[in-house]
Amino acid sequence: MKKFLASAALLLCVFSTGLPTVHAEQPLDTVAVTGTARKMVAPDMATVTFSYETTGDTVEAVRAGGAQMSTKVLAKLTALGISSADMATTRYTVAPTYTYEKNGRQKLTGYRLYASWSAKVKNLNELGTVVDGVLSTGVNRVESLSYGLQNESVYRRQLMTEAVANARQSAQTIANAGGRGLGVLRQASVSESNFTLGASPRLLMMAKTASDSTAPETNFAPQPYEVSVTVNTVFAMTLE
Repeated sequence: MKKFLASAALLLCVFSTGLPTVHAEQPLDTVAVTGTARKMVAPDMATVTFSYETTGDTVEAVRAGGAQMSTKVLAKLTALGISSADMATTRYTVAPTYTYEKNGRQKLTGYRLYASWSAKVKNLNELGTVVDGVLSTGVNRVESLSYGLQNESVYRRQLMTEAVANARQSAQTIANAGGRGLGVLRQASVSESNFTLGASPRLLMMAKTASDSTAPETNFAPQPYEVSVTVNTVFAMTLE
């Protein structure tokens, strides 16, 4: 029995010497590349921010004025077809105002109220109508206007797919140049995406005011803009 066990151990040792040694801690060969995909798209929505500012002798005076204006703005947006989910009060502040006397002391002169509202306009053909309509309520300013996409996720998924494909093509070129094959995708992360038009819109006509009902309607000319996604990837390399 002992002779049999010794022979088996010797046979196992002989066969094991012909097997390659595998080191679990040995790092996997990889190649890291960045892929980018871009697309020119036409915006199909706009977000407009309006604001109102007023002053008064008392808190109640400016509060009452702000409440009246808020009611008018929200009612006008509703009448123009903007849903409650697409409108919001974005800022509301009431603060004292002061003057400074020669002795350096401050003197209370009254109160100032500032309020702003935003509205998403999902039909760009109605953008001028919405802007003019809200301005007719008596708001003081159009603070900002930016364009965007209603179905941003559709473009995002498409561009991420294209960015990864571009990264794979680059990784394949690098691996082949080094006499290697390209394996599976090991890691990926989206490092940059742009889906908002930052530039100000081009105003073709001046906005009409409540005192000038004969003025032409405001028209805007949104232009196509570039959306992009950048993906950082790491691919495994194989031995060919």
